[in-house]
Amino acid sequence: MASADRCVCCGEYVPEGRQVCWSCEDRYADRTRLYDEICRTLTDFEQKETTESKKASRAEWNNVFYRLLCKVQIECNQTTIKRRGDLQ
Repeated sequence: MASADRCVCCGEYVPEGRQVCWSCEDRYADRTRLYDEICRTLTDFEQKETTESKKASRAEWNNVFYRLLCKVQIECNQTTIKRRGDLQ
């Protein structure tokens, strides 16, 4: 059973009223922002498809997914670079 004053992610001490330490919060903030961006992009594309009453082709969907995949890959690379910087 976890202590009430420990981070639920890493087990470090956290002030009363928090569940996640500042370090873990910073680490996962980028992921949350990226997840929100992916959801927003897909929702926008789906709404565009609905409002134009035109079903998107497979190529159009593939293009959307490719752009999102590139964003994820860039974000992962930046996170890796940040972590390597933190380790040095």
